[in-house]
Amino acid sequence: MGENIIDKQMALEIVKNHLIAGLDLDIEIDDRRPNYFSGYIYGLNSWPDDIWYIHIPKKSFGVGPSHYICIDKKSGKIIFDGDVGE
Repeated sequence: MGENIIDKQMALEIVKNHLIAGLDLDIEIDDRRPNYFSGYIYGLNSWPDDIWYIHIPKKSFGVGPSHYICIDKKSGKIIFDGDVGE
């Protein structure tokens, strides 16, 4: 793995700017891929090693998929933005 350019705080800023500028959410961010991100699912043939996985909380309670945004740590590019699971 190479040196990461995008740190955790920069990834959060990218997500906030991507969603709505200045939006204040209790966002969960991790660099460990959740178990349900596997195989060729979600339009990616393979997952890069250095990614921030950002879970965007639902606005209401209930059953349904989780919303994730995935950011490449090296480029800062959003490589996935959508619902996962369910």
